[in-house]
Amino acid sequence: MMFQAPLGHEIAFYAFAIASLIGLLRILKKPETFPSYPALAALVWVMYILPQAFGILYNPRWLPLEVYLEGFVPTMVMCLLCVIAGAVGWSAYSPQELHRRQRLSAQEKTQLDVEKLFLLGGVFSAISIASFIYVASLSGGIMSYYSVTGAYELDGMGIEVLLAFAQKIFGNLGLIALAFAFFRKPNLLHGAVMAFAMLPNIGDIIFLNRRSDFIYTGLALATSLYFARHWRPSRSLVMAGAIASAAVVFVFPVIRGTYLIGADDLKDPRAAEERGIMEVISQDVLGGEGQKEFNNSIGMVASYDKTGRFGYGAQTWNHWVRTSIPRTFFGDTIKSSLMMPSGKVETVTNDAYGWEPVWYMSRSLAANLFVEFWYLGAIAFFIMGRVFRIMFEKAKSGDQLAQLSYIAYSLLVPHWIATGFEKLPRDVLATMMLMVVIQQVASMQMPRWAMMHQQARA
Repeated sequence: MMFQAPLGHEIAFYAFAIASLIGLLRILKKPETFPSYPALAALVWVMYILPQAFGILYNPRWLPLEVYLEGFVPTMVMCLLCVIAGAVGWSAYSPQELHRRQRLSAQEKTQLDVEKLFLLGGVFSAISIASFIYVASLSGGIMSYYSVTGAYELDGMGIEVLLAFAQKIFGNLGLIALAFAFFRKPNLLHGAVMAFAMLPNIGDIIFLNRRSDFIYTGLALATSLYFARHWRPSRSLVMAGAIASAAVVFVFPVIRGTYLIGADDLKDPRAAEERGIMEVISQDVLGGEGQKEFNNSIGMVASYDKTGRFGYGAQTWNHWVRTSIPRTFFGDTIKSSLMMPSGKVETVTNDAYGWEPVWYMSRSLAANLFVEFWYLGAIAFFIMGRVFRIMFEKAKSGDQLAQLSYIAYSLLVPHWIATGFEKLPRDVLATMMLMVVIQQVASMQMPRWAMMHQQARA
């Protein structure tokens, strides 16, 4: 039996739902807009946040009643402001600026040599695969890594963290470069190397049921095809992709572990799939039972709204230090000295309600920004929308380096919105460094300093 939600809770939820669905309907109306920031953001809001919020609205079984009553509306309002701010940031673009960026001269557009780009993609992918093989060796090898005593039993500390990051960042950039080269110049070699580079992602999707690998791989291929071949998907294909993504987002956590080597359920995978889907529909999503991530968001927003003990950037900074400064290289002393004094989230939520968020469940970016800056944190979404619009217009002008950059950064959007900015510095800095390598090696134009030197000599 569903809980009778207060009217104010329903109004706040459905206002957020309408704003989110408008972004999704925009994609269905104009499928060619699917790589845009509003489209990517809408998919995350609708496919990830909205169903969880619906389940909690009518089945708040995992939250203390006081937390639910006092936190649900502010959380929905914050999410609504973030949706609107992102859309306004994308749209707030003067006609003059838009016209100027669309008319870049040929000298301002960086063109990339296909074969050099292919070789770089191969090198990046080789580094990623080597990192994967080393991490897998810590659990006894690739077969052991995909077993019940493999990947999920690793400590996830020290060298494992560094190699996992190298696998991700080099793997994503390598796949983008290889896909871009393949779509620009299709041949057997390009296709075979691209397929080989995708094997670790495919293994993680099939055996580990990792949603991020599914999203990254699909988005990298689709956006590379969009820019390299001017491909535009049909409305039905966009709809199918959205449904598949939603299924993956909610089914994978339920069936996770089913396909690991040595798992008992491996004998009857069809039954496991059917059980997973039924649990997702009847319990996890609509029943608010399994998908508890958004409970964390509601509890955090309620606690900081009640106490007023906002972080003003300290929480985010400490997250950046924890995820971007390797203890393996710098040691505990230096890493600790970089941390800002700030109360833990668990301390604030305990003081407010005697409740703590589930530590291994993610918290949305909207909630993390509220913890720092109250509702004003939504301004970060305005900035994000604005920055992505600038990158998108340059990519649309035909600048191939800008196209690769936009694809690379767009892969980060789903994770940012779903879980927060805690890994932003390392991801952005690493992406920028690899894009500089691509520009210097694969560019068909002379570097700016060489052109200036040549002009000076003339």
